[in-house]
Amino acid sequence: IDTLGGTIRNCIATNNQTGANGGTLAVLSANGVISNCVVRFNRAMAGNESAGPVGLYMRNGLVAHCDISCNTNTTGNTYGKNLGTGVYLDGGTLSYCTIRQNSCLKDTNNGAGTKGGGLYVAKTSVPAVVENCLIAENWALREGGGVWANAGAFTNCTVACNHSTLFAGGMAVSSSVKMYGCIVQDNVNGSGYGDISGTPGSSEHCVTDGSVTFEDDYVPAFGSAAIDACPTTDYAKDMSGAIDLAGRPRLSGGAVDAGAFEYQYPDFIASVAFLSDSVLPPGDTFSFTGKVVCTDASLVRYGWSIDGEDAEWTANALYSVSDLPAGVHTLTLSTRYDGVDKGEAGTLEFLVTHPDVYVVDPKLHPGHAAVYPFNQEGGAATSLVEAVACARRGTTVHVGPGVHD
Repeated sequence: IDTLGGTIRNCIATNNQTGANGGTLAVLSANGVISNCVVRFNRAMAGNESAGPVGLYMRNGLVAHCDISCNTNTTGNTYGKNLGTGVYLDGGTLSYCTIRQNSCLKDTNNGAGTKGGGLYVAKTSVPAVVENCLIAENWALREGGGVWANAGAFTNCTVACNHSTLFAGGMAVSSSVKMYGCIVQDNVNGSGYGDISGTPGSSEHCVTDGSVTFEDDYVPAFGSAAIDACPTTDYAKDMSGAIDLAGRPRLSGGAVDAGAFEYQYPDFIASVAFLSDSVLPPGDTFSFTGKVVCTDASLVRYGWSIDGEDAEWTANALYSVSDLPAGVHTLTLSTRYDGVDKGEAGTLEFLVTHPDVYVVDPKLHPGHAAVYPFNQEGGAATSLVEAVACARRGTTVHVGPGVHD
């Protein structure tokens, strides 16, 4: 999917094959947004001249709160390029994302074209910003198991436990790269270049000497070493409202966390589902559940509305309704998080069955228009299967003359 504008939200993109210049998802303009998406298990198509991005391609815009993991590139020919299997960034902002376990392992372009297993940042006219991202356990055959960057600003990022067979297991950078408040350590390589090869243009309040202790799925224990945190007086940005990837405050007393850590939680994803049958006779109870993924479920409020009536707001994720008249009804779930409206989580239609359902043979009634839920002869179903689907306990299905499967 290429987005020249608008928003792609709450989607899962998986098991796709990408072409030469693709990426499973792509943001190509300044007003394009991808948020709260999972991009996993995609792979480069075999035999491409240039098998570049596989997971995500960015030329501009914003990608936020996404999980980009387990994408692979093992293809390409002698002169092809395997660049940025997880993310290829030509410009735009990559924010609060997890980039994990992506790999580009094909030695292409006479040995010089396999770079950036997790993230590849090109030098273009559009600024590239990577902030609050976790880049871990990615693999590149040659340069930058985690990151290869010829440009870009990295702020509050953690680059850990990435691997390269030859150069720079963590990051391969140029003098155009700026880094602030980042952790780069515990990366593995085969040529002795350590966590970073090349020299960034600037590197302030960054940890690259292995002094951060990682616990519980690459979570640095806050304060485990003095260099974990830097004084708020030295920090260029206002961090008063900032949180880390675990949803915890970045500020701790007079210090601020030095890098993004913890597995990425989506900003907020909500949906609604049936607990009961969506077709029931009069008097029976319809039950629903609201499903929310967020950092603190206690801050969620659910607004339940039937047929457009005013919403009933509650902290309860379960909702039941009964004694509705026969016919099609609509349930809408809206949500609030910490007092902020998050819009509709979803809408579901359900049917209280009529005492009578009708069906006719379409061959004997040419031009007949069926009207769901088929409770009048003039709108009778033309399929016995559809008619019976509208029937529950106590319903009579009136079958007209003809041949019915």
